[in-house]
Amino acid sequence: MPTISVVIPTYNRKASLKVTLDGLARQTHPVDDFEVVVVSDGSTDGTDAFLEEYARTSPYALRPITQENGGPARARNRGVQEALGRIIVFIDDDVEPISEFLAAHMAHHAQDEKVVVIGPMSPDPERRRAEPPWIAWEHAMLQKQYTNLVTGVWKSAGPQHFYTGNASLLREHLTAVGGFDVNFKRQEDVELAHRMRRERGVRFVFDPKADGVHRPFRTFDSWLNVAASYGQLDVVRARAGE
Repeated sequence: MPTISVVIPTYNRKASLKVTLDGLARQTHPVDDFEVVVVSDGSTDGTDAFLEEYARTSPYALRPITQENGGPARARNRGVQEALGRIIVFIDDDVEPISEFLAAHMAHHAQDEKVVVIGPMSPDPERRRAEPPWIAWEHAMLQKQYTNLVTGVWKSAGPQHFYTGNASLLREHLTAVGGFDVNFKRQEDVELAHRMRRERGVRFVFDPKADGVHRPFRTFDSWLNVAASYGQLDVVRARAGE
């Protein structure tokens, strides 16, 4: 029985998903101690067939799950439901984990069952000149957050920093609060983190050693919509007393 279940929701990102899976194959953490659960959320680009083929030669246990398109919250809930591990590690399909990624996450869970670990999503230096300015801005804002956490400008990480592109926690904390709220199409991770802190008493830590190289693709129109979506969901959470 694996200790860790790496849960990856994916939708029509076959090429970048392969980079993520290849990164997990290079982990220093023992391959027999983790499984990878990939939830294909209605993909139509050949992802499902690719996963079946990849699973045949993968050095770790890869379990592809398929479902009708329902969004990232529903896909992550499905992944957690299917997971066998006691520790859930979330990573996005556009993040390439460094080789010490899982070892860094597990170092915290070996000492504290209430901890939620947040790792960075770092820019790829080789893509800097090719990235559109809105993606470069995203990276710059994330790096500013990470610097504040590492240097002590912010005393500690909190639920507002819980991004499921790179995070880990005990499975029981997720299931005890009912998982992700599927009504949230964005900010579903932050909303969940607030519930877990309130109901489970978890604490959040940021570890720069649990690093992943983030190579997002977003059109300008899509990027503009993110701000509006987050603002609308802030209002929803505020009305709920958060």
